[in-house]
Amino acid sequence: VRAAPDGAISAVRLVDSEGGDEREFECSLLLTADVPDVDDAIFRACNSNSLVYDGRLVIDASFNTSDASVYAAGPLTKFSKRYRGSMNLEHYDKRDVGVKVAHSLLPLLDPLSSGPQGAADQLPSFSQPRGEGGVLPGGLRYIHVQRPAKPVPYDQLVNSPKFGRELIKVNASGDYCCFRLDAYDTIEAITYLGTAPLEVPNVQQLIGLPQMYLNRLVPRFDEGLIDDLPQFVRENWAMALFHDRFGDFRQALKAELLEEEAFGAIAADLEAKVDDEEELPSKAELRAAVQASSRQLVEKRLVEYMQTNQNQLFMYLVPSAAVMRQMEDKDLINGHSRFAPKGASGSLRGSLRASAQMQGDSMPHDPQGPLGAGGGTTIDGMLAPL
Repeated sequence: VRAAPDGAISAVRLVDSEGGDEREFECSLLLTADVPDVDDAIFRACNSNSLVYDGRLVIDASFNTSDASVYAAGPLTKFSKRYRGSMNLEHYDKRDVGVKVAHSLLPLLDPLSSGPQGAADQLPSFSQPRGEGGVLPGGLRYIHVQRPAKPVPYDQLVNSPKFGRELIKVNASGDYCCFRLDAYDTIEAITYLGTAPLEVPNVQQLIGLPQMYLNRLVPRFDEGLIDDLPQFVRENWAMALFHDRFGDFRQALKAELLEEEAFGAIAADLEAKVDDEEELPSKAELRAAVQASSRQLVEKRLVEYMQTNQNQLFMYLVPSAAVMRQMEDKDLINGHSRFAPKGASGSLRGSLRASAQMQGDSMPHDPQGPLGAGGGTTIDGMLAPL
């Protein structure tokens, strides 16, 4: 490779490995590609130490090879064939795999630790989104984040019964963004190509969420109210989704809901249908099956979560917010103010809407929408999908 005075590539010289002929080509960009494969030195090390190798290094559910002293993980490895239906580790998030390896090794390093949960021969579960990306020529940033899955051709993907739709938007700066949803309106993948930086950790938090968590993403998109998808999820209403405790909150809420007899029966029926590969009920049927008591529990827990984390989630108007306390002091919530909308008295949602209107004339009247800069955000958009 020959470099110009400024350090950039100016030419490349290619040598024929058989004839020895040399040719030089002027260029400003050099791209190299090859088929991913195992490094020769690693393969020889595995082979000379009698480790079972079948296209990849074979491991068990504890990431242990055929040698009890050797553990392995990553794209070099694959689970033993006795674990039917397992995917290669290259299709999972590397950090998620690393955490599971650490759990398997912990009992060896600390005999007093409990070690991984579940059966000794049960495959670990990986749920974190898998992402890839880089900076392309011209300063373009490419990012793709999706649920763990085997790659399939695009035509097969869109014709799959699990495929829902794609929300594609190119903003005024020419940045491309695509949200892919499954048949149940859950965020399946996000693809971005543009010059502006994108907050990848935040994007990963959105994978696996119902679109209604994203402030009625699909209805707003169809109504033409979203001009810039990345900017849309940067607004105040989305801050709770990126809070470091929101994932734990969802898991705890799910566990509490499953303790309810009616909700637990719905979940068990869905699991049975998935296992038997039967047709699943529609979204409307699922919503109709959820009882009012479950919805009330979700609303109660969500308000408690907002109150507990009000120091970071101050943009949401909940009963413990400072503006709500000011309104209570002035008796504005009990229907005695010209600002309180009709029907607001006596309801949590009405109080939230009234307080949102009190924040300023610059705020939109849509109680589920993101508010203007410096304003608060009602939790209706959060409650709707739950």
